[in-house]
Amino acid sequence: MPEETDDDLKAKTYMRGIALNYKQSQSNSVEMLKLKTFLDENDRRRSSNWTKTFPWLAKELAHVVQ
Repeated sequence: MPEETDDDLKAKTYMRGIALNYKQSQSNSVEMLKLKTFLDENDRRRSSNWTKTFPWLAKELAHVVQ
């Protein structure tokens, strides 16, 4: 990330805090199942495929939620 302006430095500090929080968090399988169910239901209604739009999320949910 750039570090040229005060806003750049604030954004980098903010992102560092998010990354630290993420590293310390634990997965919540129940909430992940709810998210997958929600996305699947939206796809069914709209005839779309969220797994093609968000392949990284599909990969993450595949090993946590069956």
